[in-house]
Amino acid sequence: MIFSKRFIASVSGSLTFLTISLAGVVHAAHKPALQYAGITSMQTFAKPSLPVIGKAGSSFQDPTFGSRLLRVTDPDTLTSAGPAQGASFGTPLYGEPNAWNADNSMFYVEGQGLLIPYHFDSSHFSISRLDDPAHPGETFALKAQEDATFSFKDPNILYFKEEEELKAYDFKAGHPRDLVNLTKLHPGSTKSLGPLSVSANEKLCVHWGGEKADSNFLVLVYDVEKQQTHLLDTDASVIDGRPLPPEQRIGGYVHYAWIDKSGDFVAVMSTAPYQIYIWDLALNSITKVDPAGRGRKALGYGWMINDGLLPPNFKGRWLIRPLKGKGLGHPKALMQFSEPFQYESNLSWNQVGRDHAAPVLMTTFHDEQRPVPWGPLADEIFALATDGSGHVWRFAHTRDSYKGDWLDQPKGNLSQDGRYFLFTSNWENTLGTGRRDAFLLELPLRNQ
Repeated sequence: MIFSKRFIASVSGSLTFLTISLAGVVHAAHKPALQYAGITSMQTFAKPSLPVIGKAGSSFQDPTFGSRLLRVTDPDTLTSAGPAQGASFGTPLYGEPNAWNADNSMFYVEGQGLLIPYHFDSSHFSISRLDDPAHPGETFALKAQEDATFSFKDPNILYFKEEEELKAYDFKAGHPRDLVNLTKLHPGSTKSLGPLSVSANEKLCVHWGGEKADSNFLVLVYDVEKQQTHLLDTDASVIDGRPLPPEQRIGGYVHYAWIDKSGDFVAVMSTAPYQIYIWDLALNSITKVDPAGRGRKALGYGWMINDGLLPPNFKGRWLIRPLKGKGLGHPKALMQFSEPFQYESNLSWNQVGRDHAAPVLMTTFHDEQRPVPWGPLADEIFALATDGSGHVWRFAHTRDSYKGDWLDQPKGNLSQDGRYFLFTSNWENTLGTGRRDAFLLELPLRNQ
């Protein structure tokens, strides 16, 4: 573990937010339904001047949508870390891991080989660093690889990767415990461990095996409670040593792999051409997602939303479908466009319940080296209804500048109850050369 002596004081603020027009219902597992408030029209708003922001812990309002935001990190997040001082920190690189714990009392940001957990006080909209239980007077940072995930069940458990080990850090006990050693399952390299994801019934998923990105060929599902493993080897085309029939073979390498919330399915994306396949854990079978089985995606309980275009006219975007049965081959578009929407998106759906009715949260962006028309939903954070109605709830602009560097994409991560959203932004390159920070957005509610 590595520690910094910088303590970010708890800062609170009270700012009103704008609630306009219709609302949508979020059905979070084991939580009462929430009703979002926000701009629901598809009106085009001119991008306002960049808001002036204070240090980490300071809050402010989005000038267009009125939502309340908080800056989480700044150049002084690690003041005593030597070369790490002034470094960037952000949210997980994907929307699937739980950056938030189960009761919203904690979240983490990552960077410099560290996971930095924060206490969150929702009543005062304030944050504070955690004390190091082993070193009184110092703040806590966990030395671990990127893209850890909090448990859906236990608010004190954070699953993380450390070299070839999967571990669980217990914030109540104040120490980690080992779960499984990957090299004992297979001698594949752990130099390019993929991100961790977890199901609601505590099954972990990770991919590894290669020396570098996009060379992995092993996908592990580890049941934490039963201490059982299932291993897919895409190079040998076997599951738990059993050969797959020719029509189920993925072949090639793994770009990513995520487990759904039910713990029954894993979405495996191959390297180029980046095709998604579904591993049914009960049947131990592999099914190719077709049509439009590519693009960034988010998983629910046996359901998936991916950023694809629906054939034959390709005007329907963001496709929802079940992960088994005939519905897998018959996705439905969540929104119809008369003209192509030329922005990319990142998705997060961590609050979704078993009815798959909760809106999906998105951040949109475009490569500024190839300018595209400005319009509704451009460079925004918004929620999209999953019933096909096309209803949106617009919350904030990301204020991010993207020019082809993957780390500059405005990635976001939704809390497990759907009330808060962490995201990364370079604040239009005003945070320092090459710097990015983490920001926290409060999603306004009608029944708040």
